[in-house]
Amino acid sequence: MGTSQDPNILQSGQVRVFIQKDGPSPANPYYYYGCLSLDGASQDLGTPDPIYCPSGAQRNKWDIVDSIQKAPALGTTDFTQRMDKYLRDVWWALKAKGCKFNMQAVISACERPDDFSKWMAKILFSGTRLTSFGLGALNVLSGDDNAAVDETGTLTFDAWDRILAITLGETAGSIVVAEALDGLYSDVVSCGECGSVSDGCQKVYWLTVASPGSPGLSSQIVYSLDGGNTWATLDINALGGLSGNRFAIVSDRLVVVSQAYGGHVHELVTEVDAGLANWAGVTTGYVAGKSPRAIYSKSTNETYIAASGGYIYLLPDPTLGVTVLSDGSVSTQNLNDIHGYGQTVVAVGASNAIQVSTNGGETWALVVGPTPAVNLTAVWCMSSLIWFVGTGNGRLYYTTNGGTTWTQITLGTLSVVNDIKFADDVVGYMAVEVGGAARVYRTTDGGHTWYYTTPAISGLPTALRINAVAPCGDNALSVGGIKTVGGDGIICVGQ
Repeated sequence: MGTSQDPNILQSGQVRVFIQKDGPSPANPYYYYGCLSLDGASQDLGTPDPIYCPSGAQRNKWDIVDSIQKAPALGTTDFTQRMDKYLRDVWWALKAKGCKFNMQAVISACERPDDFSKWMAKILFSGTRLTSFGLGALNVLSGDDNAAVDETGTLTFDAWDRILAITLGETAGSIVVAEALDGLYSDVVSCGECGSVSDGCQKVYWLTVASPGSPGLSSQIVYSLDGGNTWATLDINALGGLSGNRFAIVSDRLVVVSQAYGGHVHELVTEVDAGLANWAGVTTGYVAGKSPRAIYSKSTNETYIAASGGYIYLLPDPTLGVTVLSDGSVSTQNLNDIHGYGQTVVAVGASNAIQVSTNGGETWALVVGPTPAVNLTAVWCMSSLIWFVGTGNGRLYYTTNGGTTWTQITLGTLSVVNDIKFADDVVGYMAVEVGGAARVYRTTDGGHTWYYTTPAISGLPTALRINAVAPCGDNALSVGGIKTVGGDGIICVGQ
């Protein structure tokens, strides 16, 4: 009797190691280390402590009634590398700096081993640090002992996870009757104690424009509670037939900003999930003619709203009004996008305008953008100093020094960059247009290189425009836009 064989067993020879030796940044590539072996990685994920109570059925017996989950430890792996006779090995520099770096174990079978762009899957080691370092025997006293000298040591890492290929597929079908403008996931990993069992990427929401075929129909929320398998729609009745621009989750509420409405509307996420939404509108604090266009929520009490005329508002509570943070005195240009990191908040807009605050919005300054007189359409802050900016003429730039200087990432002839979002400091996505057609790029090295084909990403159906990308972790993504001029909207999900 024969036995079945699994052809997908990973062999150690199919794995190569790449290190981003100078830390996460679009300026820092991953380098190939062919003579490096990782000698087995492991991490204590936190052994639970049992909670006992005396048994009600038997004396001198205790029952485990619950357990307390402990925090995970740092991961560790030993390594071995053949030593370079010119002492150019990366470990000397890492030992001297003592800084964290990222490392990837890249799996490939038939591809060239040193090609970082060709892979089947990857293991990402984030926040890696050299914690011990040693050398093999030097100047051996016997010819029989003469051998290659190895460097050995131990690495610790904060986290490790998979990076997988993503294939997009259209979903939601005929219920997406209008263009999808913005999307997000709002979910947490759950084992079932506090709600439904979830991997953290089951609840996805999209904002659409007011339907041109139904004059009385406002923007809608198109949403799925099962990872994109089934969908429902909900009219945002408080908008009164008008369109929203962007939306965000603020605490337990979904908040939609609308330039046409001149304010924002909000509703509990649980009510949206139940299809029982009764939206409430807020215009208090908004200045006439300086209406909201984009939103970034840092925390429950710190939500920043970018508006027309260079205005920026603070929303401390979604049920209340806003206060003015920037009153158009820094710049009068309409703002198109806003994002932040820590105390840094960056808003970008028309005619190369960039407003920046480094103190949580207390004061704002104008930063010279990357390209004069061109509209800036998208911004993402990877750190307080590292920002990505997309433009209306299809350029992608980054800065590593808070806007003092800019570097362009060349991606060919693009028409416009519509959206940029990262899942972490390694995996990110970008929606662009190329000659009247949509394209979605993915980076798996912190923005140094971007690809719109397999293995990074594939499967995007033909569409006129993708307006937004919505990542959920490193390996789940939803994108949305419009199929054709005057046609239906489109929503895709990939895992």
